Parts: sequence; C-alpha cells; structure tokens
Amino acid sequence: MNISNFLGISENDASRRVDSGVAEVYERTIEIAGDIIALENIGTIRMIDGKKNHTLTVIGIAISIIGFFALFSSFLFGLLVLAAGIGLTLWSLSQKIEIYLSLGTCDGRSTVIISKNRQFLKNIRDFLRKKIDTKNQSSATINISNSTLEGAFAIGDKSSTTAHYQ
Repeated sequence: MNISNFLGISENDASRRVDSGVAEVYERTIEIAGDIIALENIGTIRMIDGKKNHTLTVIGIAISIIGFFALFSSFLFGLLVLAAGIGLTLWSLSQKIEIYLSLGTCDGRSTVIISKNRQFLKNIRDFLRKKIDTKNQSSATINISNSTLEGAFAIGDKSSTTAHYQ
C-alpha cells in the first residue's frame, strides 16, 4: 500500500495522480496529464504532507539483529543477512517524504501533483490562487519532472514580471 492509497488518493475516473511531465496554465484553463481543467471549476487547492512510514526501517533493524545472531552459527550467511538488514534500514531512512498539491474541482474530481519540493508546490498554489482571484491572463509552464514553474508572472511580493521558480 502506498501513501496515496493510505490518504484515500488513488487514480481512477475521479482522481488523477501526477508525478512527472509538464502542465500548461493558459488564460482560463490548465492542461495537466491529458486533462483540461477550467480555472473557474477549481473548488479547492490544498497541500497534503506525506507521512513517513517506518515499517521498512523496523523490518530492516529486525533483519539486522537476526543477521548478527546468525554470525555465530554461519558467518557468511549471517554477514549477508546483516548487510541486507543494514541496507534496507539505510535505504528506508534515506527516502524523502512526498508532498501533494491537490486540485479539487466542483464536479468532484481531483488532480494530485506530487513532488518532494515543498516550495515548488507552494509556488504553484500561490500562482493559481492569484490567477483565480485576479482573473489575471498570465500563463505558465509547470514542469513537474524537474520542479520548475516558468512564465511571465510574479508570485508573492516579488516585483519581477518574468519568473522562473524552483
């Protein structure tokens, strides 16, 4: 079970999970993952923080303990099990938590943009909110694969009209 399913976010007709690719924001629409969403149809934009799952870390530690005790009966087998347990533990601890930006539409559908870059998702959220609030006609390219937001706009208190945010 991955974190999306745990949070109740799965890809089906009413929900789309996007973790790579490019989205285009036009004057009144967003094209993302093959779908066109009208800006006026967006009902909610929310950030969802993923949660770290420690199950694999605990399993890795348990395997390491078994491997340590197996060293006394069979050195080679114990060493392999110990190395596997330590490797699993280190891999599990090194995993970054995914953060989600959910775009909910008035017809009950949702599109979830997934990234490990919190600021990138905040920039998307701020840009879309400002665009919806002001009916600004600026456009942007959201490159989800490399976490960049590009276009002629300003986010927050920035005074520049051309921006490239990561």
